[in-house]
Formats: sequence, structure tokens, C-alpha cells
Amino acid sequence: MMPVKYLKYCSILLIFILRMLPVQAQQRKLKKAAEHYQTLAYVDAKKIYEELVSSGFISQEVLLRLGNIYYFNAEYTRAITYYRTLYPSLSKENTTPIY
Repeated sequence: MMPVKYLKYCSILLIFILRMLPVQAQQRKLKKAAEHYQTLAYVDAKKIYEELVSSGFISQEVLLRLGNIYYFNAEYTRAITYYRTLYPSLSKENTTPIY
């Protein structure tokens, strides 16, 4: 029969490993999206970045690149939503230009 301590450590290790798997998958997706973005394959990059955002993975890099992708494809209303999330100072009330 296995000692209780051994089973306890094995279960903790298993939980730790299982919790790391989604993070690694997101990092692989992020890397793939960055490759598409760098080669100007914006449609492919947009699809991956949107998947990351919908799964709850939100970072400054992802928001900025999604905003840029929509901006470069002349989808300005979609671009501004990501820019506003990234830069809260771009709220609707603060649209007066500063000279």
C-alpha cells in the first residue's frame, strides 16, 4: 500500500501540471498570432486574437494588435472599442481635441 504522503504529493503535482496546460496552449496561440501579425496576415491573426480574448486571455499586446488589425482594415468602430479598452482615457466624453 502506498503511503499517504506519497499520494498527497502526487495529487498536488498532477493538479499543478494540469493547471499549466491551458497557459501553455494560450502562449502557443499568442506566438502563432504574433507570427501572422508580423507577416501582415491580419485575418488569421485576428481570428486567433479574438479566440484568446473570448477565452479570457486579455493583455495590452492583444488589445493593441486587435485595435491595429481593425484599424488597418478600415473597421474603425471595432478598432476604437479595443483602443478604448486599452486606453481608458479615450472615453466617449473625452473626444475634444487638445491643441
